[in-house]
Amino acid sequence: MTDKSYSICGVFTIALNAAGQYVKVEDAIIDALAQIPEAVSDTRRYIKLYAETKDHRLEERTFDLYLSILKALNHIMRFFAERSVNKFAGSLFKQHSYQKDLFSSIDNIKAQVSRVKEESEHCMQRRVADMQKSIVNTDQNATKSLQLLQALYNQLILQEPRSSFDQGAPASNNKKQLDSLLTAVQFDGDAVSRDIQTCLRSGHASDEAFQAKAAKLIESPQLKNFIVSNANQGALLINGNEDMSATEGISPVSLVSARIAVASESTPQTLSLSFFCTEHHPYGGPPRPPAPAVMMATLTAQLLTKMVERSLSIDLSFCDDLEMEDISGLNLKTLSLIFSELAKQIPEGTILVCLIDGIDMYETGDFREDVDTIIRRMARQVSKRTKMIFKLIVTCSGRARAIQTHFASVINMEESVEPDDSSRWRIDNSDILEDLQHTGP
Repeated sequence: MTDKSYSICGVFTIALNAAGQYVKVEDAIIDALAQIPEAVSDTRRYIKLYAETKDHRLEERTFDLYLSILKALNHIMRFFAERSVNKFAGSLFKQHSYQKDLFSSIDNIKAQVSRVKEESEHCMQRRVADMQKSIVNTDQNATKSLQLLQALYNQLILQEPRSSFDQGAPASNNKKQLDSLLTAVQFDGDAVSRDIQTCLRSGHASDEAFQAKAAKLIESPQLKNFIVSNANQGALLINGNEDMSATEGISPVSLVSARIAVASESTPQTLSLSFFCTEHHPYGGPPRPPAPAVMMATLTAQLLTKMVERSLSIDLSFCDDLEMEDISGLNLKTLSLIFSELAKQIPEGTILVCLIDGIDMYETGDFREDVDTIIRRMARQVSKRTKMIFKLIVTCSGRARAIQTHFASVINMEESVEPDDSSRWRIDNSDILEDLQHTGP
């Protein structure tokens, strides 16, 4: 009898201990279920906040967290299924195993939550670094503007009238002549920077297939050789071979053009001119001069302002023979003459980079003849230059038509390139951009 009493007491002791363990497990389950919504909410907020960074590690950490939650929920469901009245006796013997697996899955959730938070902190650090870089760029642009104003002041006010200007005109008249010319061609200096930044933002926000094609171009040996060479190699045409019927906005070629424009700006001995046709649609909007004429006027005005910024000697006496109506009316022949006369005055050893992006947008209908005239005259300018180095780069989102005959070198891109998640890094760290910044005669 005593032995039976001991046995019964032992069974009750086991049952009570098991019940206590159930309470412990249930508390852990309740605690885990309470944490899951908060963890999911946090990850959704992180992904939304850092979506533009396209951080694959954050996505991987989030996936691992969700997977651990599903595994934990599976253990919880099994636990409650096994503790039913009909299986209670069997559950007593399985309690330790379920408890161990369940606690392990809950610990895994906590570990994954920590990893997600840790990766989000890394994203924040990268964002702060990008913001600091943007601030530095803004400061550099402000410094350039100040330098331009200082150069204008030094050249037009402090210096004695030079032989490169009208000898009989005082400095105030020289400044007036410059201002009149820029006003006549309706030049907006800020528009150039806006166009470049728009192409950079749109390009970096595009998908991997887009950036893979851009990376393929910027790593092209033919493009590298053309840009870094210290000799005139004629004009370069780049055909992007995009399907224009399915393309909206900029093309991968435009992203590369913008990167080259930025790199050229930071090169001391380079005068960088650029025009992005996709940012100046030829049709629609209020009445305005023909798009090719606007393009030529913008490039001419850029050349003039860059020469002033570098304190180069400028002779505008040739403008005395020009009709102001032809200048303000953006007559192509007149604008081409002004560009040519200014280019002749660029000193030896200077590199002039002229980049026209997306010209195929203008090589249609009524504009085709004007575009051909501009490119033909530009290409002729390249062949005539012996002192300074003139690099003319013209790109097409799709494919050039008649103007292709004016180019000594042509790059025909593949229609599509295999996506690669390293493309953005390859674009930002391309050797060609580094080489361009150190190119010199």
